[in-house]
Amino acid sequence: MEKFKKVAIVGGTHGNEFTGIYLIKKFEKFPQLVTKSSFETLTVLSNPEAFQVCRRYVDKDLNRCFLKEVLNSS
Repeated sequence: MEKFKKVAIVGGTHGNEFTGIYLIKKFEKFPQLVTKSSFETLTVLSNPEAFQVCRRYVDKDLNRCFLKEVLNSS
C-alpha cells in the first residue's frame, strides 16, 4: 500500500455539531498536535455558513454528497 502524502482533518460538516469545529480551531492554533514529518496535514472547516447560523446545513446536507460512484472514482 502506498503511503499517504496528505491527510485532511475535516470539521463542521454539520453546522450544529461543534466538536469537530472546536478541534479544527485547536489544531490551527497548535499545529504541532497534528504535524507529522511523514505527511502534510490540512485542516478544513467544511460548512462555515451552517456553523454561523447553528444549523445542520443551509442548502444541502453534505452527508448526501458522498455518492458511491464519486467515492469509487478516485
